[in-house]
Amino acid sequence: PLRANSTAVAHGHLRIYSADPTMESGLTALGVDGALGDPGGDVMGVTVNNGSGSKVDYYAARSVDYDVQLGGDGEAIGTANVTIANDAPTHGEPRYVIGPYVRGAHAGDNSPLTTVWCHASCELQSATRDGGEQQIGLATGSENGVPWLRDYRTIPAGDTGTLSLVWRSSGVWEGNSSGGSYELSFLGQPTIRPTDVTATIHAPAGTDIVWTSTPMAVEGGTATWHGAPSSTTTLEVRFQAPLPLRLVRDVTRPALG
Repeated sequence: PLRANSTAVAHGHLRIYSADPTMESGLTALGVDGALGDPGGDVMGVTVNNGSGSKVDYYAARSVDYDVQLGGDGEAIGTANVTIANDAPTHGEPRYVIGPYVRGAHAGDNSPLTTVWCHASCELQSATRDGGEQQIGLATGSENGVPWLRDYRTIPAGDTGTLSLVWRSSGVWEGNSSGGSYELSFLGQPTIRPTDVTATIHAPAGTDIVWTSTPMAVEGGTATWHGAPSSTTTLEVRFQAPLPLRLVRDVTRPALG
């Protein structure tokens, strides 16, 4: 049991809470309290809570695509697509597994409360579902200074639902037109079926990515990472303009002061 609990804590499946201040500080120091840290740069994450009262999230296959275009003065445009495929059966399993428990719901319905985290402060540009153009309203809030956007819907058994968000952020990368660096902290959620994540980072126009903190597919000014994140996965890239262009930009850049 001790080994199983240790593994569950290490992988983020088990968090521990205490109302005792001394114990609470100890849990925080051990990193088992589940609190959000202070991201060093940009941040993006997805957490899903079950609003159906059943166990159908066991059958949910989740994928996240995050595409971020860097530009301006530390600015970025982020596009997030969160897709949940509901593979739950509608019969053959106990009611406590497939429901329904919510008025008007059907067996196998998945009603996810999908929370998407972004950098403070992110300005929402658009929010749509399932590839449509109609804008939807989202609940908003923050935790430890990290903003979140939340959607609540129902995905019937056998269907797939996608939440698409576009936002603008500032202060997410360091440098100038000659080169710089960008760090992304992806806040993952440990699940039985790991989330499939693709993060695509586009460097500012006129620059190429020259270094990544972890193996990524790099093509010119674009770097792509694909995998299943841990509780927090950090990706960092560095980019530069070609040498002749750097020399021109450095010479023509106005002096500060």
